[in-house]
Amino acid sequence: MIFRLYTEHGALNSKRVFDAFAAGLKNTNHSVTETGVGDIAVIWSVLWCGRMLPNKQIYNDYISKGKPVVILEVGVLARNITWRIALNTLDNLIYSETSKLCIDQTLWRDTGTNILICGQNEQSQLWEDMPPMRHWVSSIIEQVRLRSDRPIIVRPHPRSSLKLFNHLDYKNVTIQVPRRILGSYDSFDLSFVDVHTVINHSSGPGVLAALYGTPVITSPQSLAYPMSKNIDDIESPTTIDREFWLRSVACSEHTLDEISNGSFLMHLTSKLQML
Repeated sequence: MIFRLYTEHGALNSKRVFDAFAAGLKNTNHSVTETGVGDIAVIWSVLWCGRMLPNKQIYNDYISKGKPVVILEVGVLARNITWRIALNTLDNLIYSETSKLCIDQTLWRDTGTNILICGQNEQSQLWEDMPPMRHWVSSIIEQVRLRSDRPIIVRPHPRSSLKLFNHLDYKNVTIQVPRRILGSYDSFDLSFVDVHTVINHSSGPGVLAALYGTPVITSPQSLAYPMSKNIDDIESPTTIDREFWLRSVACSEHTLDEISNGSFLMHLTSKLQML
């Protein structure tokens, strides 16, 4: 099988990840090309905008023909240090057998004042078939208010502002615009200081919150869903055991060294054989 790497449509930080992925394939005698059409497409992200917009047509073409698509993307554990590899959809992650990453077994926090609603990028495949973000946020606020009178903070995605949403229409709701970390490529301050619960559909903040011991409410599409509580229990302490989940998450992201040595290929090959 020939892996076609669509490096020309990757984000500016993708080159070293593509290079490591190509090295991992070549080190295990797989065929790699950056021209023409392959048996398997390798694209950067499922964010259909900017430099990555052509990936949508590539993705649709391969999937429509029954050909697999490998998705490379920035990780959430250590942004721009760890990376994710998925097959066809981002909820179908490729794992390594082991991971050099160490995740602190922080206990669940039982303090915190605010409920934090974290938005997502509406142009991402992760948001397909979902309502406009402003409608989703409004619905979440209404559901929360039936169960809690805590202050609510709405944090939009850094690249997807909440157009036509007015937080002043709701009692005790504020907007928190993410602040970019100076000197970083695309990292933002996504802390959870004084947060009681994070609500997120299926993106990074839900995973990060659970990693840091902040209770979360997510959709089943989220990697953090095994740690998610029900919105009816928003005021109840979280007691879910995180040990197995933390190990799983650690193995779902890869350093450049792990990618270049091909440690992901056994799991990827197994998934390809099941298609």
